[in-house]
Amino acid sequence: MNAQDLRDALANEPFRPFTLHFGSGKAIDIVNPGLVAVSRSGRTAFAFRPDDSGSDVIDVMLVERIEYREKPRRRRSA
Repeated sequence: MNAQDLRDALANEPFRPFTLHFGSGKAIDIVNPGLVAVSRSGRTAFAFRPDDSGSDVIDVMLVERIEYREKPRRRRSA
């Protein structure tokens, strides 16, 4: 994946939530494009979690695929 792929996914109208999948098995849900910033170079992105539980620094070159979904996933209570 490259930076333009990520920028295109964030700019979809209407926005469609998606998950970024990494080769390590890690996955990051993107449910609001306003919570993601892509660096000028496009190598790095920064994503805040919608529940204010933290954020993720994303090495865009390590993203293997984008999986679109129709509705945001709800987290289960522990």
